[in-house]
Amino acid sequence: MKLHITFSDPFDKIADGETTFEAYSEQCLEMLNSSKTELRMNKDATLISIKTEWGKEAYYEIDTDANDLYELDADFTMLSDGLEDKYNLLGDRITVFDFENNLTQAYSEGEYDTGSISHPENEYEEYVAGKKTEIGV
Repeated sequence: MKLHITFSDPFDKIADGETTFEAYSEQCLEMLNSSKTELRMNKDATLISIKTEWGKEAYYEIDTDANDLYELDADFTMLSDGLEDKYNLLGDRITVFDFENNLTQAYSEGEYDTGSISHPENEYEEYVAGKKTEIGV
């Protein structure tokens, strides 16, 4: 199964000269690839870079043995705990999209950032459809 992941956006840090898009992306890949065991990944994460009105945005695709986001929920929760301390460019939030099962969740500091895992309904369904189009999935 494929999951699509994004971290806190780097736009402020890039604008302030604290980092570059390339350095940010490299640190995101480093974090994901160092978590292969926890995330049951079959290969290295892949960067999907898209251009938006705010600049480049980075999404990462991982291929995992998990059947859905629920199976990796605790792992993503733990990975988000202290994320900014371990990877200074990433911010404190991980957002995971499981398009196959219509699930998404944001994690921050070892907790849910957006309540419980979401099933797309009403306006949220439009949001997820827009994200899928944006990412090219």
